[in-house]
Formats: sequence, C-alpha cells, structure tokens
Amino acid sequence: MNLLTIKPLVTPEEVTNFLPHQHPFVMVDTLIDRTESEATSQFLIKSDNVLVNDGIFQESGLIENIAQTIALKAGYESVLRNEEPQIGFIIQIKDLEIFDLPQAGEIITTKIKITMNLPQMLVIEGKSFWKTKF
Repeated sequence: MNLLTIKPLVTPEEVTNFLPHQHPFVMVDTLIDRTESEATSQFLIKSDNVLVNDGIFQESGLIENIAQTIALKAGYESVLRNEEPQIGFIIQIKDLEIFDLPQAGEIITTKIKITMNLPQMLVIEGKSFWKTKF
C-alpha cells in the first residue's frame, strides 16, 4: 500500500477533526477503511516525529499508532452520528510482540479488530506492518 495512491476515508489534513490528539502527538495520517468491527490506517513516519529516536520509530510509537487507529475509527463514526469524538484510554496491553522497529520515512499500515465491545470499553487486536503486505 502506498499512502499517496489510496483514496482514504480520512485524509492527513482532516485527521485531527476525528481525534482528541493534536500535533505533534498524532500517530495516524489516514483512515483507509472501516467496518463495524475493523479499521485500517496508514502513517508516514517523519524524521521529526516526537517518538523517533536516532531515525527509529520507538515501541511507544507503535503502541500509540494502534491506539490512535481505533480512536480514529471511533471519531469518524462519532462525526457520522453528529457527535463529538470522545477521549479514550488504554487500560491494558496484553501479548504485545514487536519484531522490528520501522525507520523514519517508512509508511506503517495498521489494522485493528474489535474482539469485544463492552459498555464503556472496547477490547481490540491490533497489528502494524511496513515493508510487508498483509
């Protein structure tokens, strides 16, 4: 996937309309696709990103990217219902595996899936890829 050739549901210019986050702490650029239980985002890692250290996007950036992907999905859906995007919180991370860290200049494609929808809480599974198609 290429950030510049896919027509997203949410563009980089619009992304902060759907998130409670603001620059410089926005870790998603686009919402590529979404269904009731899934969403896909993309993010171009820039060298001046606050979570880039020595040209490498840090673990915390990957975690934040997954969290902001679900936040972007939820914010997009809130706006469709004429509601304000809500603030959410990560309350637990389980079974996290990081095999490699992306470098500045790479595009991350992140896919989330809602595995449980409880009152006031979502349980999700998230995966981020770069240099790889999924």
